Amino acid sequence: MRRSRLLAGLLLLLLFFVEPQVARAETIPERLIADLQEDFALRDYQAVAIAGNLAQETGNFRTLGSSRSACFGYSQWTGKRRTAFFRHADSLGSRTSYAANYGFMAKELRGPYARVLERLRRTRSLEEATRVFMTGYLAPNPRHGALAKRIAFAKNYANGAFGGAGCLPEKGGHGTRIPACAAS
Repeated sequence: MRRSRLLAGLLLLLLFFVEPQVARAETIPERLIADLQEDFALRDYQAVAIAGNLAQETGNFRTLGSSRSACFGYSQWTGKRRTAFFRHADSLGSRTSYAANYGFMAKELRGPYARVLERLRRTRSLEEATRVFMTGYLAPNPRHGALAKRIAFAKNYANGAFGGAGCLPEKGGHGTRIPACAAS
């Protein structure tokens, strides 16, 4: 009896003095970086370089494009790649889900863009990795490459600054406009 009172008292003290932890919503780039490191055995700066590139493409993972626009998804796929992405995403039930976007990019990096992954693995810096992924995988119009902005996103992520980034939905996908995660 005395023991149970003591345990109950300790439990009350813990509840009173321990601040409850509120789960912080995970951002798309946080998940992306972790998945790239795990699935492709990338160094942290290499995974961050990919996320920085995709952040530039999507306004920090907040805009995926529209079904009618020329570009769509995390990588802003165009032409035949966009059509292939839509096929892939539609088979999963959502063009805007993390699973569809990451899954298609992973499929391309294991297939027709495997050489980009090989080049990325040989990089020695965040800046070099960002440039290699931008030119080899995304291949933006040189006038709109914005390498410095891509590097800035990557450096922010490397420093744990994910503020304003698109938030992962609990289930399925978003619309083409993705809300930012609430500040923790």
